[in-house]
Amino acid sequence: MTLLTVQPDREWLLVEENLRFPVDGSVPPALVPVVIAKDLQESIDTLERLRGWRRLETVPRRKAFAGEPCCLQMAKKPGSVLKIIIKPSPFQGDADDATNALSRGESVSVENGGDRFTVDGIIDWVAVLHFWQPAIHYNREEFKEELTAPAPGLAEWNSILGNWPVLKQRYPDVFTD
Repeated sequence: MTLLTVQPDREWLLVEENLRFPVDGSVPPALVPVVIAKDLQESIDTLERLRGWRRLETVPRRKAFAGEPCCLQMAKKPGSVLKIIIKPSPFQGDADDATNALSRGESVSVENGGDRFTVDGIIDWVAVLHFWQPAIHYNREEFKEELTAPAPGLAEWNSILGNWPVLKQRYPDVFTD
């Protein structure tokens, strides 16, 4: 007798990912791919290992993805080789600082990070890659039931005995039925 392990079919979505790398400003543009090669490979390995993504090296069949192509490379005929595009980042600045500024409600534009080269001596480069990402599907009805159901371990106010009615009167905003 043979035991078979059956896995459900998995759906994949096409993702264009921009991986960002800071490079010393003295490096000539032609040598940037050599400088970032190790970090790029580590980034790809991390995405594949932790997120379950798979790097796309050729243009897939048109049936594999719906909608318009995301870039000119994807518009080529199926089976064409996808090149890694390395170009200067549109935002030349520390991404952490930009995120913090956005969380404070400040506006961040492409021009805000323009001092990165003059102050830090760094140019930010972006490597554009394509990946297959596993699709996550969920049952909306099940999700609604989980949201409306009481959390495990918590009791409903009507089932609690003692002085709770006094607290409910004192704090009507907190204790709602």
